[in-house]
Amino acid sequence: LGNVSYCGAVGFGKAAAGASYPSVYIWGTVAGVRGVYRSTDTGASWVRVNDDMHQYGGPANGQFVVGDMSTFGVVYMSTAGRGIVYGKQGGGTTSTSTTTSTTSTTTSSTATTTTTTSTTIPTSTTTTTTAPSTTTTTATTTTTTNATGSISATLKIASDWGAGYCADVVVKNSGTQAVQWNIQLTVQGKINNLWSAEWTQTGSTLTAKGLSFNNIVQPNGTQTFGFCAVR
Repeated sequence: LGNVSYCGAVGFGKAAAGASYPSVYIWGTVAGVRGVYRSTDTGASWVRVNDDMHQYGGPANGQFVVGDMSTFGVVYMSTAGRGIVYGKQGGGTTSTSTTTSTTSTTTSSTATTTTTTSTTIPTSTTTTTTAPSTTTTTATTTTTTNATGSISATLKIASDWGAGYCADVVVKNSGTQAVQWNIQLTVQGKINNLWSAEWTQTGSTLTAKGLSFNNIVQPNGTQTFGFCAVR
């Protein structure tokens, strides 16, 4: 498919009304933007069903995105340390949420997503069996400059359970020319899982660069990767 430059997971779900073929769901990159997408026309066009703040680390080691074969618009995805999330289409506001429940701690988050057809999705809830967690929202920004552009990397904690955490990193090019990105960040603990980048860690310094599908950052564009670490 010419409009999909990367696909990390693919699955099928119930067909849209009037369609004779199933809906297709992917975790991939469409028009330079990574996310969860749905197509109801055999891949000719795609609608994004999440947003940049709710990537959940991608499908991670589970490596699956799959639609519900009984209900159109429902999609399930594995995550990096956050259990299984699902989205459900309906008539409310466009949003997704996840909830982590244990005997002592509850963590929830809600975000707004945008689709090209302005179709709205109600709140969806996922219950996981991960360890007690407290989500923090902290960010560290490191900026490096070269002859063709300015590359900045912003690290944001996605989930934190005390003994470890998962984080998303957004690499941005604020320059005027496309560049290959290569960044260094100070991180806590020892990384045990990192996706969408080539990396090494020396002490608290993480060095990372893009892979073949995401190593170029266009002017004012971004690329993303993520990791999990133990403290």
